[in-house]
Amino acid sequence: QAIKERLTAEFEAKQNSNVRNIEVESSRMKYKRMKGLRQVLTDGGTISEDDYRQLMMYEQTPEYRALKGMEEEFGAAAFI
Repeated sequence: QAIKERLTAEFEAKQNSNVRNIEVESSRMKYKRMKGLRQVLTDGGTISEDDYRQLMMYEQTPEYRALKGMEEEFGAAAFI
């Protein structure tokens, strides 16, 4: 019983810590997200300054140019 209580207490302590999972965004996921931000601006909407800054930097990267080229050449099939 004491072991079970100790393990439960340790588990709950880990759950309440400041450690969070880090999500890794794939290049295709990032491209899709940035494409969505660009569409919001194209449609006359607004995005946060941070999103705008990230979009401006991302659109200058080789990753963006490569994925955009693939999409233009192969359409949605490029991302299957």
